[in-house]
Amino acid sequence: MLKRLAPLWPGFPFLGWTVLVWTMLAHASTAQFTFVLFGSVSKWLDQNAWVGFVIGFAALVLAVVWPDLKKQLPDWELPKTPHEKIQALDERCTEHFKVQAELHDGVMEMNRLLSERVADLAEDRTKAIGERSELSTRIYAVERKSNAAETALEEIRPWIRDLQSGLRIVKKTSDTTLVELASFGPYMSDISMLISDADALFGYLNQIKLQCASSEVVNAPFSRRWHSEPAKYDPFVIRWALLVERHVGKCCGFALSFGISQDQVVVEELTICANSWHQNESMEHSLKLLEKQREKLKGNRESYAAKFAGHVAAVVSSTISRIDHT
Repeated sequence: MLKRLAPLWPGFPFLGWTVLVWTMLAHASTAQFTFVLFGSVSKWLDQNAWVGFVIGFAALVLAVVWPDLKKQLPDWELPKTPHEKIQALDERCTEHFKVQAELHDGVMEMNRLLSERVADLAEDRTKAIGERSELSTRIYAVERKSNAAETALEEIRPWIRDLQSGLRIVKKTSDTTLVELASFGPYMSDISMLISDADALFGYLNQIKLQCASSEVVNAPFSRRWHSEPAKYDPFVIRWALLVERHVGKCCGFALSFGISQDQVVVEELTICANSWHQNESMEHSLKLLEKQREKLKGNRESYAAKFAGHVAAVVSSTISRIDHT
């Protein structure tokens, strides 16, 4: 209610009263004139009281409804009250401060983004410098190794030429040795495969011993042809039995291919066991038999390599002597 009646105090009513009092004082030459004037007005109002009430209430009502009435009038350039001016100024200042705050937030956000971007660029630059330095170090190391390799190659080129000359002499004078050299690789490869098979047989039998403790194969591994009844025994046992026969067959084929006797690459007892499968030897004896087979193959490989190395050394020594004479 007080907010609604606020227009009664400032603005237009106050201006009206001020102008009226000022005018009366400006034209009143003496206090007597003022008294007479006020007396006449008071007397007239006393005789016409309803006019005073109407004018007073009309002025008060106009002051109260004027803000709303002003909005309904055409867009005239009407003078604004101090209250309206202050309110308009406050709205403009509020809008200005709001825009200023938004601009400030935008500037701060831009500064933050720029700072982050500058930090990222600085980090990327540092990383690129480090990578470039590391790459330069690697390139330098590669160049050094390349130069060292070229130097070493220059040093061994005379030796390579001499070796080529010696090999030509070896080719002309040692046909038998070259044939043996050609057979050395296949011999060592095949016998190494046989040794690997022997290792597998030994390992399988050990696993059978651990996993099939209740099976009759543990008591006498070579007592029956297990793979003749595959549905009756463990697949692991069947696989081991097949590998035994296959290994013995490979050893016999190896001996035939390289012109050596079978007893040099296979234990005779193992051949008998693999052919008959009626041996009642215990598990421990069977493991020792497979281990003996493995050691026989290893011994054959070592003796063949030593014999071949001695033969090659003798031929090389003879060839070097011949080269020296040439």
